[in-house]
Amino acid sequence: KDVVVPKAAKLSLEEIKAATAYIKVEGPGTASSGSGFYVGSINVPGVPALGLVATNHHVIEDALARPAPGKD
Repeated sequence: KDVVVPKAAKLSLEEIKAATAYIKVEGPGTASSGSGFYVGSINVPGVPALGLVATNHHVIEDALARPAPGKD
């Protein structure tokens, strides 16, 4: 059976490129990079709009494994 994709779900190449993000994570003794895509934004009172980007775990895993400076 053929899968029917709603017209609203189809994106042009330009739209896909505009939604793609390059992600670079750097920290003491570690660096990684990869790509992700824009999935939406959130509004926090008193904070500029924050964009949400989905990426693969391996892009950020080294940064997550290290404690933030000043945290024990």
